Amino acid sequence: MCDNSFDIVFVTPSMAPELRQESIGTLILAQKAVESKYKVAIVRFWEANRTDYNTFANEICERIFSYMPKIVSFYCRESEYHILIDLAKRIKKVSPITTIVFGGPQAELTAEDTLMSFSCVDYICCGEGENTIVPLLDMILNKNNCTEHTITGLVYRDAECNIVKNRLPELLPDNYTRSFLYYDLVPKNIIRNSKSVTIDVGRGCPFSCTFCSTKTFWKQKFRLRDLSDTIFEINYVVNHFGNNLFSFSHDLFTVNKNRVLDFCFQVKELAHDVKWTCSARIDCVDEDLIESMASSGLVGIYYGVETGSSRMQNLINKRLNIQRCVEIVKCSIKNNVYVTTSFIYGFPDETYDDLNKTLGLMHQLMSIGANVQLHYLSFEKGSKLFESYKQELSYNTSEQTNLLGVKELSQEIQQHPELFPTFWNYTTKLRTEMKFLKNIHEIGREYHETYLILISMLIKKGLDYVGAYKLLIELIQDSLVRFEQDNVVIKKSICYFLFEKIISRLSTHSEYRITESETSLLKTTLLNGNL
Repeated sequence: MCDNSFDIVFVTPSMAPELRQESIGTLILAQKAVESKYKVAIVRFWEANRTDYNTFANEICERIFSYMPKIVSFYCRESEYHILIDLAKRIKKVSPITTIVFGGPQAELTAEDTLMSFSCVDYICCGEGENTIVPLLDMILNKNNCTEHTITGLVYRDAECNIVKNRLPELLPDNYTRSFLYYDLVPKNIIRNSKSVTIDVGRGCPFSCTFCSTKTFWKQKFRLRDLSDTIFEINYVVNHFGNNLFSFSHDLFTVNKNRVLDFCFQVKELAHDVKWTCSARIDCVDEDLIESMASSGLVGIYYGVETGSSRMQNLINKRLNIQRCVEIVKCSIKNNVYVTTSFIYGFPDETYDDLNKTLGLMHQLMSIGANVQLHYLSFEKGSKLFESYKQELSYNTSEQTNLLGVKELSQEIQQHPELFPTFWNYTTKLRTEMKFLKNIHEIGREYHETYLILISMLIKKGLDYVGAYKLLIELIQDSLVRFEQDNVVIKKSICYFLFEKIISRLSTHSEYRITESETSLLKTTLLNGNL
């Protein structure tokens, strides 16, 4: 009789049918399993209805059970970890014999705590899994004589229920190659409808910023994939799917200047007009490198700046030169590269003056054409900041309640702060006062010109940057609080309404009243932003 069951189902928290939402790591592991003759399927979150959490969870479990899997493997990120644990519970309740495996950054960072707290999880795989996945499947499915203690990176319970953590597998070396591609595992409509294709070009960051957890699992070991291997994959995608825009998956592509210049030369030799984007540090590029990358197809670059305060740059161990940030962004834009810069606010030691400098630098970069992101600091498991402040974190009932499953699983989240730190908050006066700063900035990004003019007007009226943003928060805080309570996603139409409200209230403000001509200018640019 034919066995219709699948050996393993991989589950990924991909929220939309887009290639950029795919987990490259999961695709690599799944393809390794396929090449070893295992029967494999992938279930993605977007396949289920997300109108309410229970409907979603039931539909995902139904999808998983439709494959009758022997093993279910979850790719775990921090923002969905509560959901993945709940899904594991539901699967074990229906099918206790199904083996549950967790992998990915959040599972690795919380491996021992997870196994101690949740019996539904059988194994957690830590480290890079390319050389672990097949021995693990062989062991679970009795394909050879290997045992749990021989699988590198495996964390599990022994016969006495003690947690055992095997040594980590060796990280892939610099200049690593991959002998296979995984595009057959991606639904063809996703590839066909994707504006860009994300590809693995390397791993690891050699730096150690205090807010970041990647140094914990990448061990600060920077590696680039073999350039000819990367070029082969680019050619394959262009020839088979017609996509010619690539997003390079690497926290820090430009550390080795000579390797990047070599890559630029090889890209120029291609018969196709290839465009690409990457991430870099301000101090890991220079004008010559930017010009070379731009001439070889670079169209977008992401710089993590984090703060405009030199004092905070040192405290968070980022140590960027602020003036150099401006110069590099200007150079990138001059070379027709779309620049995204990322900032973080809410650091425990951040002062009013520090934040004022950050907002000033953000305004300066927006004024010269950069896309500026702003994030409210969360304390990532595995980061130095989390280890320093974990005893002082408190559960924040209002933060991120619009995320899937947070309300329904809040009791579990509150019981395990070590597993779900993204939902916990550190309180300072400045963090509390500026809680809605990120919302003001997101509203402003939808109407960029109006936003810049408005901030400049308030600065001319005698406010500093923090003061200007505090005023904007005050003007629409009633709406922001209501939207947060009702889990309203602030779309462009709502941004327009909020800007109208800001302009109306400023036009009659007792201290910072805007003139009729200023009101007219703001309304005109706001209308133009809808065209």
